[in-house]
Amino acid sequence: MGAQMPATDVRAFLGNTFERNSSRRFLITTDGREVTYGQFMDAARGIAANLAERGLSAGSRLMIQVENSENLLALYLACALSGIVACPIDPQLPANRASILKSRFSPALLVSEEVLAQLA
Repeated sequence: MGAQMPATDVRAFLGNTFERNSSRRFLITTDGREVTYGQFMDAARGIAANLAERGLSAGSRLMIQVENSENLLALYLACALSGIVACPIDPQLPANRASILKSRFSPALLVSEEVLAQLA
């Protein structure tokens, strides 16, 4: 197994990759809108800033229970850039099982679809 890259190097690598490709298309949304690397990085940085305003910082746990979307992907990038630990769980998980996981994870924040909309 290879050596792991330190977290600061991962953040620098991601930042450099998105900066180098800022004008290139990163993805096409389900409604057909094209998003560049730069636009996507701006969205992720905005989410990261909103998480910081809520008191989350490197090492904080974020329990995520949402469907796949462009905003979810931006949330993952925001977590990577901020050093926040993303703990995704199945959005279809019954409430009682989600509650058990929440007690085990002890997240600083639970991200539902509504919370993700506020963060994005």
